[in-house]
Amino acid sequence: MKILIALFVIAVVMLMEGFGIWMLLGINEHEPTSRGRMFWLAVIVVTQWLGGLAYCTYRTLRPIHGRSFFSHRRGSPLKHGWQPHVGGV
Repeated sequence: MKILIALFVIAVVMLMEGFGIWMLLGINEHEPTSRGRMFWLAVIVVTQWLGGLAYCTYRTLRPIHGRSFFSHRRGSPLKHGWQPHVGGV
């Protein structure tokens, strides 16, 4: 039983750290100014997953250019005239 609890705790900690890393990568991709990047980088490094949660909430409630954090960056390829290859040479 103790082993299952230990494995559960390890899994939860790994998920929280993975979320923090995901938010660190999101800062570089979604934050428009270098000043904002440095601020959020410091917040996430100091507070780890809790800072990542704060950044995720901030970006979801205050999207950049009408896009939320979870929306695709470039939009759908079909909107830009991309057509799938139908066959032939």
